[in-house]
Amino acid sequence: MPKTDTEQPEALSRAVLAPRLLTPEMLVRLDGWNYFARTDLKPPDLRDCAPAGTKVDDTDPRVIYNGHLCVVNIPVMEQAILDAGSVYGVNITRPQGLLGMALDGEDGTGKTFLLRAIGRDFQQRIEKQYSGRIPVVHILAPHNADTEQAWLWEIGQFLGLAPEPKSLDEALQWAKTKQPRYPDLKIPVMHVLEHAKTRMLLIDDIHRITVDQLAVFLPLSDYLRNKFGIATIYCGTGATEILHAARLKANRYAKDPQRNALPIRRLDPIPFRNGVDLETWPRLVKGFEKQLRLHRLAEGDLTRHATYLHQRTGGRLLYLSHLVCQAAQAAIHTGEETITLELFESINIGFTSRNRS
Repeated sequence: MPKTDTEQPEALSRAVLAPRLLTPEMLVRLDGWNYFARTDLKPPDLRDCAPAGTKVDDTDPRVIYNGHLCVVNIPVMEQAILDAGSVYGVNITRPQGLLGMALDGEDGTGKTFLLRAIGRDFQQRIEKQYSGRIPVVHILAPHNADTEQAWLWEIGQFLGLAPEPKSLDEALQWAKTKQPRYPDLKIPVMHVLEHAKTRMLLIDDIHRITVDQLAVFLPLSDYLRNKFGIATIYCGTGATEILHAARLKANRYAKDPQRNALPIRRLDPIPFRNGVDLETWPRLVKGFEKQLRLHRLAEGDLTRHATYLHQRTGGRLLYLSHLVCQAAQAAIHTGEETITLELFESINIGFTSRNRS
């Protein structure tokens, strides 16, 4: 259902509050995902932190806080969440004809963050009205995605249904055996998805698998959609082309390419050049500046370097985040407590786009 004008800023604002102290593994398990979806981030108050110049280690609250991805309300992210909200808002109220979605774009542009922000926003909306549900399942494309069982196992691991080896010896034995080592999880997975009223399946990293492997999953995705009302959101670089090719392979009747289209949201590097969007990038950098917790960071200390930061990162959110967060942590450890151009220059993020402007 479309959001009103007053609701529009709320979705990404909720994403900004997502907790950052989670490992990737925790987010593809139910307990970790629920913590991420239900917990709001509380930045440390400088008045309660160690004074400037105090030697601290990596467990210091400011070191931890400043080391995680900053999230800023920028139009492309907000619009993407609104687009997703329109899709899943309609899905909730209809028994058939559901749509999925795909998130595509270059490496480092924020696709995974957006995927999780959509899932977090959806779960919070559902849990305002209902309890005892598992609205969202979040998985990665399986490492070995050749069979339907591999996909069911990934979903089963999220739900806590997949048994793990009890010891290293048992894990090694699993690796040696030529017999199927995993139980068939289809019945328990289907039972939980149905009774927990799951409505959204998030699949990240589909660029890691082949078209043939995704084609194996698509009939299962169709079944989940048609029987349980579960819409799938696919995420990965090249997702549009991968999904299109896999759908054609999975459905021998799909002769018209347009019949295989999903709503696509593409995230590209943020431009910052003469005559092309001179507002979004500075707004993003300013948002990072406001979120940092440094004793001597003054207004403008980050934004004055907006052009330099774009040249270093090519307008990619991931690399901007690493550059700023590493600089913030270094500023704490050195006692500088602010960020300078010299500090940025000392940091290697493994990506440089100095010629872009």
